[in-house]
Amino acid sequence: MAALALVALSACDAVSAVGVWCQFPVDCHRPNECSYSRCRARCVLGSDCPTHLCLAGHCAVEQDRGCTTIPGRTCADALVCAEDRCTLRCTTSCAGGALCRPAVGASGSICVDPSEAPPVSDGAITDAGHDGA
Repeated sequence: MAALALVALSACDAVSAVGVWCQFPVDCHRPNECSYSRCRARCVLGSDCPTHLCLAGHCAVEQDRGCTTIPGRTCADALVCAEDRCTLRCTTSCAGGALCRPAVGASGSICVDPSEAPPVSDGAITDAGHDGA
């Protein structure tokens, strides 16, 4: 009986782990929430996240890296795959302290961790902190 309880507990831990695919709010256990089809921690700023990128209130996760068109490595509908990561498109600014900058090798601009942004030389990178995307 104890072994069965341990297996059930392990299954719950697997579902609630950050970065695990989810479809419904109950798929993730607190404090994680189902956002952009993965269990994610809530955030206000990128500094709240291990990845240093806050995507409109939820942390980017390591599993957002390495996106492709291969099934299982694609981004949730609200995110775009650019520069080998799932992130948000932006026009002028991003929430949570992220920077909006032109995507390398893709059209449009994406939200990135400020430490990944190149130095501002032509004014293409905008200061963040507002949700103007």
